[in-house]
Amino acid sequence: MNQQVASRMLRKFGHEVDIYSSGFEAIEAIRTKQFDLVLMDMMMPEMDGITASREIRRQLGKACPPIIALTAYSNAEDERRCLDAGMDGFLSKPFTIEQLRSCVDAFLERDTAEETGALNLPLFQTFLKSMGEDDLDFLQELFADFLTEANRVRTEIHAGIDSQDMVMISRACHSLKGSAAILGARSLQSISGEFERLASHGKLNDILLRMSHFEGCINAIRAALDEQLKKLILKSQS
Repeated sequence: MNQQVASRMLRKFGHEVDIYSSGFEAIEAIRTKQFDLVLMDMMMPEMDGITASREIRRQLGKACPPIIALTAYSNAEDERRCLDAGMDGFLSKPFTIEQLRSCVDAFLERDTAEETGALNLPLFQTFLKSMGEDDLDFLQELFADFLTEANRVRTEIHAGIDSQDMVMISRACHSLKGSAAILGARSLQSISGEFERLASHGKLNDILLRMSHFEGCINAIRAALDEQLKKLILKSQS
């Protein structure tokens, strides 16, 4: 019943859906087909969702699609077990159509930060000119400081999640949002602002669902800044 309802919802959103009734079937399917996302029920015959997720992660490594746990449990210990097994998030049953849509959309957007441009180049160029694009040592230090701040905020968000300290998360994200805006890091600015808003409304689960997207934005901006710095170095040598 739950599978039928969820699959109908997803098809209504325009997604293609395959259903497998056991962990063994899911593992075999993921070996032979490419999936953008896996919704993993925790209670399945023969092999539970935790074991299946661990095995999928072991076999596919970095090529593994995001795995979302579908669970009737919502306490912190069970959520941590899901994450420790290699899952990227969780959705508590029963869920609404909007909760399912929000969850799926969040993870399908996970790897789009780099594709859509981690940096707003016009804003970034304006920033470079205001800082002095010829001062490579200063810019390198500035970029490093920004990435250090982003990593610190990531650590504070995880700490805030563990302690359910929404104020800590909100403050950290507010600070990073401002820094990202100055630099032109629009994807990171956007997700930081979203986390600030979610924290102010106490929506811890929504933040957890988006953490992998947040971390993807940090990775994308790191790669973008490295690329821009290389271009500046080449320009200075020409």
